Amino acid sequence: MANPVLDRYAHDKPVQLLGVAAALGAALVVVRPWRLVSMTGLLLATFKSSGLTTTLLSLLSAQSELNGRPQSPPETT
Repeated sequence: MANPVLDRYAHDKPVQLLGVAAALGAALVVVRPWRLVSMTGLLLATFKSSGLTTTLLSLLSAQSELNGRPQSPPETT
């Protein structure tokens, strides 16, 4: 949806588009939003995500099947 709008705007006003892009880039450098959240917090949020956990587990099980190793069921205590 944004692509046709940006294409039309870039065709009509290319210098203004470059100015806006430069201003946004400069604002990102000054504000540094990636410094507001710690890397540990990002990693924990990523690994707590159930979708990522399910995906990783399915990838690991598929990899063990490809290697020819039988997958043992998880141990319950």
